[in-house]
Amino acid sequence: MQTVFSLMRPHLRRFVVAAAFGALTILASVFLALASSWLIAMAALRPSISELNLAIVGVRGLGVGRAAFRYLERLTGHDATFRLLADLRVRFYQRIEPLSGVQLGSQHTGDLLARVVADVETLQNVYLRAVGPFAVALLVGIVTSVLISSFDFGAGVAAAGLMLIGGVVVPLWAYRQAQLIGQSVVVERAGLTVQAVELVQGMADTLAYGLQGAHLADLNDRIGRVRTAESRLAGLDGWVNAVSALLSGGALLAVLWLTLDTVSGVWLAALALAAQAAFEAFQPLTQAAQQWGMTEVAAARLFDTQPVAPVHGQGIPTGFDLQLSDVTFGYDPALPVVPGLTLDIPHGMHIALVSPSGGGKSTVLGLLTGLLTPQQGVIRLGGEDLRTLDADAVRAIMGVLPQRMHLFNTTLGENIILARPDASESEIIEAARRAHIHDAIVSLSDGYETLLGEDGAKFSGGQRQRVALARVFLRNAPIWILDEPTAALDHTTAAQVMHEVKQAAHGQTLIVLLHDEAQAEGITFDRVVQLYPH
Repeated sequence: MQTVFSLMRPHLRRFVVAAAFGALTILASVFLALASSWLIAMAALRPSISELNLAIVGVRGLGVGRAAFRYLERLTGHDATFRLLADLRVRFYQRIEPLSGVQLGSQHTGDLLARVVADVETLQNVYLRAVGPFAVALLVGIVTSVLISSFDFGAGVAAAGLMLIGGVVVPLWAYRQAQLIGQSVVVERAGLTVQAVELVQGMADTLAYGLQGAHLADLNDRIGRVRTAESRLAGLDGWVNAVSALLSGGALLAVLWLTLDTVSGVWLAALALAAQAAFEAFQPLTQAAQQWGMTEVAAARLFDTQPVAPVHGQGIPTGFDLQLSDVTFGYDPALPVVPGLTLDIPHGMHIALVSPSGGGKSTVLGLLTGLLTPQQGVIRLGGEDLRTLDADAVRAIMGVLPQRMHLFNTTLGENIILARPDASESEIIEAARRAHIHDAIVSLSDGYETLLGEDGAKFSGGQRQRVALARVFLRNAPIWILDEPTAALDHTTAAQVMHEVKQAAHGQTLIVLLHDEAQAEGITFDRVVQLYPH
């Protein structure tokens, strides 16, 4: 929650203005109840109209003012809140953006979606139902208590005491009752999103094996658990509203009873109704307390449970030689995937790193690109510790083809130009030719303007791989790192593609990660290094 409150600081002025308008709204209601009650009671005595003019104008002004203040409070409050939500989404993305695919792969897509959508939306309650209403309730409570005390001190104390119960005791009770319920609502909603995404992503396999009935039954069971949790929260909401209504009515009766002998008749109902109207400011506090458990869980899921990204310095690479000295890394520290790797890769060397599945090839890629930080040992680029260099500057001199490439739901041309936004059309076409995907692209009705669909759904695995490889050709960086670049290609196409890679990377560092030494047959490397799983 500390991160959330720190993000509120840039918008503090907007939140203060919104709270001020919120207080003016409730105070307008209090004084409207006061003025209208006094006006009705006074009018019954049939005084001169001149004695009522001020009250008549006041009632009209307060009625219009209440609506105007409410509009301004909602306008400024929601504006500030939406700005805060935007900052929360950006901060969440900034936390996950530097992470490797392996680190993100430990979290389900549906869970990430739930965090960036549902959990962020839950956090709008931090201001709208907690910070803002608390400030409003405090100001309204003080003004109303002082107003009633000016007529009768005992009545003012009684009103203040009931407001204290409504603003502190009841919200604390509601918080304790709703803490576990609110947490379960967030967790169950996230679980429902995960399960729904899993069901959609695996739809083809589910239908092929006839498991749709069982999966739908599991989904319905999860929906039932969400409904149960939300029903419990709604039931608690009903009880809290009932208690708040009793306190509001109690304030009316207490003020009325205590002022019977001390306040003139025309002010009796006015003060009692003003005390009751003031309780409008305390109702949001009980709702906030009910949802505070959900808010805490949402904040923790957004920031407290994310893996920490590698920390990089501000230096700029001055050379392209790579040295790995006793580099060790493991997702479980007790089981290192890369155990003490020492490797010297001068600039211009073409090297193949070979190991079976699970041998640490993709982990080495993450280490070389700075997406992962060694737990032991050091990686140097141009003689400088990789951790002291700016991460973006490091990746700017690398052309990387990961094993799990991603194609965006946009055109083919835009997917390729991603590697170098200032590239010309002819350079994009040349890169596609070298990746042996140009002919397939021009055979499409829209050519390079063809929309690929989500993650390149309209292309085969081999075509998607070659589109991603075209990015590497277009980037033409000093260091090429390719993770199984021909895994989805037939033997002939694979040989053609690797021939183009070798030519394009002439004079540049080329690191090719392979799972089988047979994939390197017919390809000349300066060095072939065997990596084995441990």
